[in-house]
Formats: sequence, structure tokens, C-alpha cells
Amino acid sequence: MLDDALENFCDRHWPCEYIDARRQGGRCVNVRSGHGAKGHQSKSGKLLATGDYVSSFTFAGSQEKFQNDTYEKLVSLSARVRAKEAVGTPKEQAAAEIHRELVLPSFYEHASRGNLRGFVSHTVCFSCLIQPPEHALPCGHIICTSCLRLHGRTQLDHHVEISSCPMESPAKRFRSTWKVYLKPPACGVRVLALDG
Repeated sequence: MLDDALENFCDRHWPCEYIDARRQGGRCVNVRSGHGAKGHQSKSGKLLATGDYVSSFTFAGSQEKFQNDTYEKLVSLSARVRAKEAVGTPKEQAAAEIHRELVLPSFYEHASRGNLRGFVSHTVCFSCLIQPPEHALPCGHIICTSCLRLHGRTQLDHHVEISSCPMESPAKRFRSTWKVYLKPPACGVRVLALDG
């Protein structure tokens, strides 16, 4: 799985490193999978030169380091979860807190360039990337029930209060606590049908 992710990144996301010395700012923007016979092209699509894809960053040259770095990061995160568990925090809650503190801020800062409003999806929860989103928050983001429960406080089994969006900084709180009513798990859907 790690190999697939790295290979995909090398083929579809890492741009060619060719630079045209004759033209200022003439750098090829094609990725390996789109380079082919096109040659080296500028951002505007103008042909800079003919030639093959050029890159010092390769799958074969980075595979071992990528695997080792990923393993070390997972070991480090796992140790943090265990440390939180040692002081009484449930495992799922500990993982969610670490995810929110260490992973989400840097990811969204890099991916959004400061504009988190664009990260709204009705197909996947952008807090966990696992479940479908169901609950709209005052900030406009939509999260799944698991993330709502993990980052909020459950009141009377079916009410959850959340004071800030898990995708944004914990310091950026809602004006007032957001209250969400959750349908009980055994409760079915009721439909009123008026016929004739």
C-alpha cells in the first residue's frame, strides 16, 4: 500500500525537473504519466524542448526511506496514544486528540493555503477521511457521527455538544456550543403518507 502511494505520487504528482536555461522561468510542469511524447512544456502549454521526463526524485531511490520514515512516524504516534491511555484517556479519544493536534493542522494549512472554507464534502468526512459526513457545523464543514462524538461531549445519550470544528484550530471556537441531536441506534425512520 505504501509502495502504491509513493508510485502514484512519483507518476502523477511530481513534476519534471527540466529547466530551460535560455528562458527565464522556463520550467517543465509535466508529470511522468503525462510527459510522454509531449516533451517539456511550460505552465501555459508552450513547448520548451523535446526530451524525456527528468527527475532526481524516483520511486526506486525513495522507496526505502519513505517506508522507514512512515514506520518511525507510526511508532511515534502509537507511543503518544499509549502515553495518553496511561493517564486514563480512552484509546479512540487519545488517537482523535493526537490526530487533531498533530496531523490535521499541518495538512490543512498546506493543502488549503489558509482557506479551509473550500474543504466541504457531502461524500466523505474531511476530519477522518473514513465515514460519510452527516452533521453540518456552524463553520460550514460537515463531519461524521464518530468525529462528532470524539470531538464533542455527549449529553443524555442522544445529544452531543461540540464547541469547535475538528478541522480547524481548537482555539477557533464557535460563538456558542453547537448542539446536535442523534437519532437512537434502534430507532427506525418514520414516514407520514397522506393518500386520497
